[in-house]
Amino acid sequence: KAGNVGPTSTDNSASVFELDGVPGFRAGYDPPNDRVDCSWDEWAPSVGDNTPILGYHVYRAINPVDIRRLQESLDKGYPPPNYLRIKDDSSAVAHETASHTDTDVTPGMTAWYGVTITTADGNESVISDLVQAQTDPATGPPVDVAEATRRATRWLLANQAEAGYWGDDPDKRVIATSQALNALGRVDGFTTKHRDVIERGLAYLAGHFQDNNDAIARAADTLQRYGRDTTGLHLRHEFRSQRDVNTNAIQGWGLQQRYYPDPLHTSLGAIARRTAGFSGLSMDDIKPFLTATTLQSIEGTEARYGWVPRNRDSIFVSTLAYRAADQHHPHATTDPVYKWIQDLQSRSVNGGDGSFRSNILDTASALLHLPLGGYSSIVGETNGPVLDTARDEARDYLVGQQDSDGGWQSDPFLTALCLEAIAERVALQFRSDTTAPFRVDSSDAVVDVLMRRGFTVVKVELNDITPTPFDVSQIDGKAIVVVDGQVDMTIYPDLVIKLRDAPVAVIACTADMYSGMAMTGADTANDFGTTVDHFSVLETVDLSHPLAAGMGSQPVTVYIGGPLRNLSWGTPFNTKNEIASVTDTESIVRTTIFAYDKSDPMFGGFVAPARRIGFFLRENAQTNTNNQGLSDGGKALLDAAVEWVTRPVLMP
Repeated sequence: KAGNVGPTSTDNSASVFELDGVPGFRAGYDPPNDRVDCSWDEWAPSVGDNTPILGYHVYRAINPVDIRRLQESLDKGYPPPNYLRIKDDSSAVAHETASHTDTDVTPGMTAWYGVTITTADGNESVISDLVQAQTDPATGPPVDVAEATRRATRWLLANQAEAGYWGDDPDKRVIATSQALNALGRVDGFTTKHRDVIERGLAYLAGHFQDNNDAIARAADTLQRYGRDTTGLHLRHEFRSQRDVNTNAIQGWGLQQRYYPDPLHTSLGAIARRTAGFSGLSMDDIKPFLTATTLQSIEGTEARYGWVPRNRDSIFVSTLAYRAADQHHPHATTDPVYKWIQDLQSRSVNGGDGSFRSNILDTASALLHLPLGGYSSIVGETNGPVLDTARDEARDYLVGQQDSDGGWQSDPFLTALCLEAIAERVALQFRSDTTAPFRVDSSDAVVDVLMRRGFTVVKVELNDITPTPFDVSQIDGKAIVVVDGQVDMTIYPDLVIKLRDAPVAVIACTADMYSGMAMTGADTANDFGTTVDHFSVLETVDLSHPLAAGMGSQPVTVYIGGPLRNLSWGTPFNTKNEIASVTDTESIVRTTIFAYDKSDPMFGGFVAPARRIGFFLRENAQTNTNNQGLSDGGKALLDAAVEWVTRPVLMP
């Protein structure tokens, strides 16, 4: 009864419709225009039939599971899942035309298409017969990073197994799946549009144990990024660690519990535990181990690491070790430990291709874990560093090495690693144009952390007396916005409202914007403010939260050297939002770190459109040559804030 849509009851109080599929559906690739054209026979009601047809929904499936779901919806006679819909007429006001053009295609893409009828009262037919369309393969590399990102995303989407994993080798599936989920979480809009893909991958990681420290650490790190409970995995991982015979402190991990620890597995383990916010793993224990026990070679003062002791150095392993030991600060007063890696990049000024050792793995890892350039400016920047093209050159190298089908060497792990490395993430930093004390030019603590996390930083300097003109629409699409503690946001009400409503992650370090963003109430005496003069010690309220950075129950000194500092504080909507606090001069406990997850209730009936953090950083001070500024503990808390607020969020 294809195309038979009509009333099955003469009851005037309500019409009941039996909706069958749309007849004559066609889909084919149009090479000259690089698109897939879909068309179908327009449904024509019979004489006297008043069926209120609204329009048509077009569906597309690329992933194997999604293809099966479309086919099952046809076989069993129910409408297909909404998330596969690429043409939506649910809000149309008139009967739409019987055609659709899909321009969101990539080279070598294979997809299945179908169409349904939708009625004005919300009914939808079963899907038409499914038709396959395949685009032509690429004739060359992608033209830019955005196209390379689209191709790689489609490649991973098409190559996920029905069980949720990536990779043909059973021994490497957990590692490949973990990396794929990490990468897809960075692609703008993917977790919303393809939540099913993410959920299947997370279910696979949670349900499959591999007797391998690499796999355990990676699975724990990824599951924690998506907000899953990883306590069991961490307990297994902790049991397999090497410990100090006297103190029982964790020193590292190796290939197995019985093997001597190596820098790769130790670094992965340390990073995973830090992501989870686990206490009990001291960087003071890890650093000596990484810098002495498994030191691969010393050339001058450079520490280089390889896969196992006495092996040649590896950029891939070394970048992980520097990140784990927190030795990848871009603004050290002396040459950073990773300078030897920087020197190995083949720069364009010398006729090079931007790679590190002409190696895809090394280049991707350098992009992910080292601060390679990344500065930009759109308003007011006059004395910042010149934009270094090192990051762009490395990205361009990876883009040039991409296979025509969107992968890299047909390897899901390598493809996902490259996708995570090239995916553009832009951070917007609002800062005062007044020279702040203890700031080392533009080398402030926020930029430091953002660069180490692979963001391109766009800095906007705002005047504290005369409002600086700024187009608030430039906030749209950013991965994160950070507002410095010394910016007077009271003279920028439009900007505060935009930040309140935008679905963008925000770290607010100035208390005078908390109320306007619905993060606190409006009482300046009890709801938000700044501590007076001398408080720089925080006490952790929620030890289990990743924002606590595994600091434990002991107070944390967040500033060192110089005069005494002020801290921003605010009282959040719910005590569950509190992370850390101080006690002020009047013996009142003030919350100095608090957070809202996406969809958490806020003040005034507002709901958080994305993650929000109120952060103590009133004075954004990077440690300078006089050893003044944020302490290691303060930097760890800031790093944890950036990591948590930009994690992918899956909502029902």
